[in-house]
Amino acid sequence: MNLENKITCGIMTVMIGRKACIDPMFQYFRDVKIPLEFKHLNLYIVKGWNPEFDSLFKKKLKEYKLKNKFKKIKIIKGIPKVNNHFNWDDWEKSSRILTPFQKHESTAHNLHKGIKKVVSEVDLVHIVDDDTIPPLNTLNDLWDTLTPNDSYGITSGFYFDKGWIPPDIIKGEQESVRKLVVSVEKNKWHTSTLDDFINIEQEDVGFVGNGCMLTYSHLLKKVLPLADKELNSKEGPDITISKRIRNQGKKIIMVPTVFCKHLDEK
Repeated sequence: MNLENKITCGIMTVMIGRKACIDPMFQYFRDVKIPLEFKHLNLYIVKGWNPEFDSLFKKKLKEYKLKNKFKKIKIIKGIPKVNNHFNWDDWEKSSRILTPFQKHESTAHNLHKGIKKVVSEVDLVHIVDDDTIPPLNTLNDLWDTLTPNDSYGITSGFYFDKGWIPPDIIKGEQESVRKLVVSVEKNKWHTSTLDDFINIEQEDVGFVGNGCMLTYSHLLKKVLPLADKELNSKEGPDITISKRIRNQGKKIIMVPTVFCKHLDEK
């Protein structure tokens, strides 16, 4: 079957009000290259920001003329980030290092709402974190890797870890600067580094983050529900999504030509 102009795709993100990230993110949305097989793109943004971010969001949406790029742009009401009263430096320290499971709950809730909407309207879903900025070849390369093999369930880009986990006995200070948001190990999440991918055959991994992935809607639909307080107290939604995709008999594949920036709120 000729797939040209047959596939519909939605880009989905949860935005929590990162002012320093909105320009590079919207630049990516505006300029990302679209595969020939795609009929159209929709954009789904889950609203997890404070009211004071509204005016900047509306200004940037107009400035980058995103309505010219996407057939539909849908804003989905979410919930604010955990510890919403903190400034960004304190929030990063608290949510990532001290109390990561609290962050999982709000993230899982917002991802659940976004996924539930997007999978009902398009064939493919490209999830991007609001602080992860992929290169413009991302959709082409993730799609080209995903489509030829029926055993593939997710294709993902690479990006560095911001520091969820301090140095440990296996990976110390030097290795910590090479930590990626991916786990080659499949039994449990064990943060991998660039060193783990020296062997190019290690592309089928156990877990990936939600920062830059492409998957099929019919697979993603089956990862719901994500907003489960008991589950979120044990694992993040990225682990849950990866696990439930693999439980459908699918592989998670890393794409080395997609290496994203992971931005701080500075």
